[in-house]
Amino acid sequence: EKDLSETHFSLDYPEDIDFFNLIFSLIDAKGTKINLENTLKIIKNDEKLSKMRKNLSKPKSSNALFNSAHIMKGFFKDIEFLMQLAKNEKDISVKEKYLIQASKIAKKLSE
Repeated sequence: EKDLSETHFSLDYPEDIDFFNLIFSLIDAKGTKINLENTLKIIKNDEKLSKMRKNLSKPKSSNALFNSAHIMKGFFKDIEFLMQLAKNEKDISVKEKYLIQASKIAKKLSE
């Protein structure tokens, strides 16, 4: 099994779109089936794609899930929501649960 830990494909920045457009145009031109193995071969064998890949922005998190700005925004909204629930909660034990959950999300985002 191949180690793909350094492989990162996501559409986070405008240059990512250029990268994917070139991949798809090469796949179309070659009549190649779209799959991970063929995509990795095309990137490896095409000098322009290889250079583009090296210059793409890497995720700010070790977990690819956190690459998307929309996902990050959602997590921040979750934290805000939990903080508001805690602020309005009278029961100290429930308030604490909300704050602990918000803290867990914030900690995960900072990794």
